[in-house]
Amino acid sequence: MRKYMYVDTCIWLNLFKKEGDATKEIPYWKIAEEFFAQARRTQEIKVFVSTIVFRELSYKLLNFKL
Repeated sequence: MRKYMYVDTCIWLNLFKKEGDATKEIPYWKIAEEFFAQARRTQEIKVFVSTIVFRELSYKLLNFKL
């Protein structure tokens, strides 16, 4: 069964900025990385992103170095 997932700005920022909480066992960015890896491996997960998310990411990551 195919799953459709909308990924909000916070998830992308967790991944790009390697964000997380030191008190948690797994950093947020690692969870996001595993989710996207699983989505790439399988045809069952389709990821959607809105144009507003793209705009917000371009604004927030304008001077960010990956």
